[in-house]
Amino acid sequence: MVSWFSGGAGPDSSGEAGRAREQERLAIPCRRQGWPAFTEEDVRTYLAEHPPFFTMFGSVPGVGSVRFLPVPEAASVLAQWRAEQSLVSQLAGREQVCLVELLGPFQIHDPLRPLGRVAPIASRLYLLFDAGDGALLTWVPADQ
Repeated sequence: MVSWFSGGAGPDSSGEAGRAREQERLAIPCRRQGWPAFTEEDVRTYLAEHPPFFTMFGSVPGVGSVRFLPVPEAASVLAQWRAEQSLVSQLAGREQVCLVELLGPFQIHDPLRPLGRVAPIASRLYLLFDAGDGALLTWVPADQ
């Protein structure tokens, strides 16, 4: 089974209603006010119950580390796998993010890759959630 994650609503959802359902599914419920609005335990529970995708072997990925960081620090951590400036600009206006490490392996679906070419494999994926509202902001494959 190939693991992949798209930022869209997914293949079996339709229109705005499908996108709204997907957005709800990809947000950690906020349990308190302030920063962060949820705990590490909330993150681990949520991802165990609602995995956004599976490993390339069809299993639920393990959760490695969960860290609450200021945006510049999170961008610095992820800089080796993604251009730091594009990440910082994408996260502009946010104070703090929750950086979650998922343990794979994951086969990354790339719609631009020609047929017959093997998709890259990442041993880890990092998910970035807004620490204020729990919304999934972006994901970054690591160790490709």
